[in-house]
Order: sequence, then C-alpha cells, then structure tokens
Amino acid sequence: MIPVLRILVLLLAAWSGGAAAQEAGRVILSIGEVTIQRGAAVTPAPVGAVLNNGDTIRVGASSNAQVRFVDEAIIALRPGTEFRVDDYNWPGAASGAERAFFSLLKGGMRTVTGVIGKANQQNYKVTTPTAALGIRGTNFNLVHCDAECANRDGTPARAGTYGGVFDGRINVGNQAGDTVFGADEFFHVASLTSPAQRLIGPPSFLGDRLAGATRRKGEKGTESSETMAKSGVNADSRPLSSPAPVPPEPFQVTEQYNSSGTLASLNSITHVVAVANSSFDVSGESDVFGVNVANLVFAGSGATQTLVSVTVPVIPGLQQSGKGMVGPGGTDMVGYGAAVNVHWGRWVDGTVTDDTAPGGTFIPPGGVHYMYSDQPTPSEIIAAKSGAFTYNAIGGTNPTDNSGNIGSLTGGFVNVNFTNRTAALTASWNVGGSNYSVTALPGTLNFNPGLPVGVDMNGNNVGSCVGPCGGAGAGTIDKVKAAGVFIGPAGDHLPLTIGSTKGTQTTGQAQLFYCATCPH
Repeated sequence: MIPVLRILVLLLAAWSGGAAAQEAGRVILSIGEVTIQRGAAVTPAPVGAVLNNGDTIRVGASSNAQVRFVDEAIIALRPGTEFRVDDYNWPGAASGAERAFFSLLKGGMRTVTGVIGKANQQNYKVTTPTAALGIRGTNFNLVHCDAECANRDGTPARAGTYGGVFDGRINVGNQAGDTVFGADEFFHVASLTSPAQRLIGPPSFLGDRLAGATRRKGEKGTESSETMAKSGVNADSRPLSSPAPVPPEPFQVTEQYNSSGTLASLNSITHVVAVANSSFDVSGESDVFGVNVANLVFAGSGATQTLVSVTVPVIPGLQQSGKGMVGPGGTDMVGYGAAVNVHWGRWVDGTVTDDTAPGGTFIPPGGVHYMYSDQPTPSEIIAAKSGAFTYNAIGGTNPTDNSGNIGSLTGGFVNVNFTNRTAALTASWNVGGSNYSVTALPGTLNFNPGLPVGVDMNGNNVGSCVGPCGGAGAGTIDKVKAAGVFIGPAGDHLPLTIGSTKGTQTTGQAQLFYCATCPH
C-alpha cells in the first residue's frame, strides 16, 4: 500500500456555482501531451475536458495543465505529473458532505484552494507516495521526487516530497511527529518515518516555469490557438482575495537544511532579535541576539509578519543561547517599520528556556516582547561614526507587567556618543497604576568582530517609580535593563527592549528608536 501524504488546507476562495454531480472539474489549460485515464480508457485532455471521480490526469514531458474544480479551486500541474481525483463531492454549499481527496502520484502541483474544507478542514486531502502531512493554507506547492529532480548545480536532489507555502500555514505530520510551517517557508519529507525538515530556501526545481510553452516547434499537443487564448493563466488572471489571518502555533525547530537538502551553516548572522520578558525569578529582563534565518520561524509576510519561534545559537565569544516559541494565545501588538524591515510584537503566552525553571522552560507572565530585523548594520559602519546623536522612540509594543496589565510609553530617547562608544536611555512609561521614569541610564556600545554592534544600558536603584510599584511604594526602580542593536545601512535605527523590576512588579516592552540627524 502506498503510504499517505495528507494535506488539510484552510481554504479562502469563494464558491461561485455548482456542477453536475459526477463532474469534479474541467481542464482550463492544456499544453503539450495531456491525457485523462478513466478506467481503462486513455483520451487526450484538451481545454474543456471534464475530470470525474476516479480520473487520473497525466502531463507529459515539456507539457503543462491547469484544472478548475467546481468549488473554484485551481490546480496547476507541471511536466511529468500524474494526479488522481480520488473522491470529490461539491453539493453546492458547505454542509459537511463536501470533500476533495486527491493523490499526487508523481511530479508536482501548485494550487489555490477553493471552498471545500473552509468549514471542515478534514474534508480536503492530498496523498503522495512518501509521508503524511496536514496542510492548512490557501496557496502551496508540492513536488514528489524519485530520481528525476536535480539541484541548481546539476547534482541529484534527495528523494522525497518537497513543498512550499505561499499563504496560510502547514502542519506536517507523519510517524516521526508534527512540524508547522508558515507562509514563505519550504520543507522536505524523505519518507513516512522521517521528520519534515525545514529548508532555508526553495529548491530550484520546486517552481514550474511552464515548460510546455517552450516545447519543440511543430510538436503536436492537445491545445489550439483558440482554446489557449480563452484559457489558462489569462483566463484566471482575476485578483484573488487575501487570506484571513492564521493564528500562530507552536513550532519546534530541529535541524535546518539548505534548499539543496544539505545541512545549513548557522554561523552567519542574518537577523538580529531583541526580547524582553519577566524571568522565572521575578526579574524584568531584556536581551539581544544575532541569529541566522535558519534559527527563525515566521508566520505571514510583509507588514503583518510575526515571529513564531527562535532558537538562539551559541556563538564563540558571546554569551547567548536559548529558545522560545509563541503559545496558543498568539501574538498581539504587531507592528512594522518598512524602512529597515523591522517587525515587533508580543507573544501573549510564549514559552522560553530558563535553566532555573522546573523542566528548563516556563511561560513569562506578561508575555514576551520581541523586535527583529534582517538588516543589522555592519560593524565597520558604526565604528567609522563619531559625534553624539539622539535616537527618538517612533514605535513599538505597549509595556506590560507580570500581572497582565497593559500600559504605554509616554516618552523616550537614547543619546549615543559614537566617539566615546557610550549610550544613555531616558524614558518614561506607566503600567498597572505605576509610573516609571529613568534619566540617562548609562550603557556602552559593544563591538565584536564580524557581529552587529549591540547596545547595553542597565542600572540598579535608578530612576523613580510612583504608585503601587509592586507593593514597594514610591522610590527608585530596583533594576532597569535595556538591550538593542543598530540596524539599517546607515545604523540610524535602534531596536531596543526594556525590562524593569520594582518590588514584585516586572515590566517589559520593545521600542524602535530613530536618529533623524545621523549622517548617512
């Protein structure tokens, strides 16, 4: 028996009509050698050909096909593909009786899903020969490779099923366990007993360049100029709706692989991540890390992208390590700075590693504030700067405390002296009825060869707190710690996380500071 690769998809596109009971869909693009097998009969599949339950559509070499199903799903099939309609039923409305079960026997497909499964995700399933997955999304690619797939350098790709998500979220599960993938992420499943491995980029063979359009001149296909003009990409060029937001889910990072299937190097720094949260021993903490993209998992893209998990690698010369992931409560306070591709948010109930906590992990009360960017400023840019400049707060998360209260930042700036390599934070915020302020909290710029330049500012018994202040009453703040890193080509942006402790109250926040007068 062929092991099953199950794909459950969270659907988006709206239904616009029904069809005959036995009709599953119709061919809307047919280039090259495209056939349909129905029982023992094999017939050409020109544009308009009907696909029924049990039919298998085959796409030859240098050929392409697209099928529109009656629930408005569209599936594009690449050269060398065999795709079977196992069980399809669309009664005209989502009632629980609808279903769309397919098999990708070989080759590859890309789909924009239709209505089936929107209310009942278990009603959509795709099988491949290698493993079992569950996929919730609206737009994804699948390619199954035996020995025919090749990497960009010509070397053979590892056998198995490869996939990529363009909208939505994928839950990949088999006998080895479950793994979650979000939009713009790619994966490989070698077999039913092998865990899904995250790829740091799409394999060169995952996308289909419509090879049928470049087949040899004079080779007869199943299309005509008239039907081609009325079908295919042009016929389906209407805009598609944007997918509804998908709540973040836990993701456990394992080994990371390059797009060619080889283990990725985690030594290079591609992203910087700053975090703030209450520690297990009731202390407001902040920190900043340099990581590789392979250490990160995201959900979504663009302005609404969020961080799902981070694994902080050990880097020689730096005391950094750890791991965190978003909890079922999801992410709030999401924001974005387009100029330097910086994202921020708060895990409402994220889990982080803490060696002092029972079992080594805990959920920080008040959540985990984060800010990350893929544009760390080269250290030589910062080292070449001189003079003193002011970075002003321009956006970020709202401060929270370990009781779950949400407050606000009422003002903040950082004075940076590049000549002396020092920094000082002045900020005020309120949360849970307590008003905090610090003035010129001292710190330094930290230079490490080959790494982004960090900023650390901290102090004990500094500033002031007015109000309940964690049961301690008015007075100085027990501890304030701020950590950040310069980002952007000119280093004129500074993501900074701030943690504080006063009595039994801890606070955390993530803020973005910008220098309008810094030289570029």
